[in-house]
Amino acid sequence: MKEEILEAVKAVFLPELEKFGERLSGIEGILGEMSARLTDINQHIIRLDKRIDGTNSRIDETNARIDETNARIDETNSRIDELERSMIARIDKLNTRIDRLYEVIVRREEHERLSIEVEALRKDVEELKRKRAV
Repeated sequence: MKEEILEAVKAVFLPELEKFGERLSGIEGILGEMSARLTDINQHIIRLDKRIDGTNSRIDETNARIDETNARIDETNSRIDELERSMIARIDKLNTRIDRLYEVIVRREEHERLSIEVEALRKDVEELKRKRAV
C-alpha cells in the first residue's frame, strides 16, 4: 500500500514538478539573458560615464580659460580706467592753460586797444596844445 500511495503521489505531483522544472529552466534562461543585458547596460553606462567625465573635464578647462580671459579683461579695464583718469587730468591741465592763454590774449588785445586809444588821446592833446598856442 505504501508503494501504491507513493505511486499515486508521484503520478499527481511528478507531472507538476516536471512543469515547474521546465518553467524554472525557462526562468533561468530569461535570468541569464537579463543578466547579459544588464552587463551590456552597465558597460554602456560606464562608457557614457567616461564620456561625461571627459566632457566635464573639457568644460572645466573652458571655464578656466574663461576665468583667465575675464581676469585679463578686468586688468585691461583697470588700465583703461587709469588711462582715462590720466587723460582727464591732462585735459583739465590743458583747459587751465588754454584759459590762461585766453586771458593773456584778451589782456593783450585790451592793451593794444588801450594803447591805440591812448595814442589817439595823445594826438588829440598835442593838437589841442598847438591850437591853444596859436
